[in-house]
Amino acid sequence: MRKLATALCLAATGCAPAVAGFKATGALVGYVPGVLDERGYALSHQQRVRRAIQLVGRTDIDLQWAECQLLGSAGVGEVTLSRERIKSDGVARVLQRLDAGGWHPQPDGTLAASYGDHRACIWEFEEVWPWAYALVTRDGAAVSAGYAETADEAKRACAAWLAKT
Repeated sequence: MRKLATALCLAATGCAPAVAGFKATGALVGYVPGVLDERGYALSHQQRVRRAIQLVGRTDIDLQWAECQLLGSAGVGEVTLSRERIKSDGVARVLQRLDAGGWHPQPDGTLAASYGDHRACIWEFEEVWPWAYALVTRDGAAVSAGYAETADEAKRACAAWLAKT
C-alpha cells in the first residue's frame, strides 16, 4: 500500500518518471464500492488508499476517483468520476508547528512564523488575490511565494513547501 501511495503521489504531482515516453500529469484510482472480504466485513479500498496517501504524501495532492459499478462478474457497467484534494499528514504537522510558535505581526504588515532556518510570511493582498505568502531563509533570500484565497490556505501553502524540504 505504501508503494502504491508513493506512486500515486509522484504521478499526481507530475514527478513520476516517464514510462514508454509518456509522463503522468495526474493520478486516477478506480475502485468498486461495497466490497466484502471473505469474512463478510466491508472493505473500503477508497478509504485505505486515501489514508495511505495522507501518511506518505509530502504535499497535498489532487486525486481523481473512478467509482466502478460492476456489470456481471467481470465487467464494468458504469464509472462515476470525482476529484478530491487529499491533505498530507506531513503538511499538517508542519502547519501545527508554525501555529504553535505563533504568527507574529511584523512592521511591514505581514504575519510571520519561523520554522528551522526559514520564515513564513502571509499578508492580505487584495490587488490580485485576497492573500499572498512568501518563504524566506534566515539570511532573507526568497525561496517560494504565491497567492491564496484565505489566510489558512496561505499558511498551508507555506507548510506544504516546508514539508517538502
